[in-house]
Amino acid sequence: MRSGYLLSVLIAAQAILIVAIVAVGTAAGLKTVSVDDIYTEPNYLA
Repeated sequence: MRSGYLLSVLIAAQAILIVAIVAVGTAAGLKTVSVDDIYTEPNYLA
């Protein structure tokens, strides 16, 4: 394989990882209320 091809694959993989991390971060930020509800549910059962 050509080194240029490998470099392009690595750059693409890093870009996909960054986009995935940002997407997960934004999703977690938008779902903080639902996450809090999940954590407070066991308190009602206790």
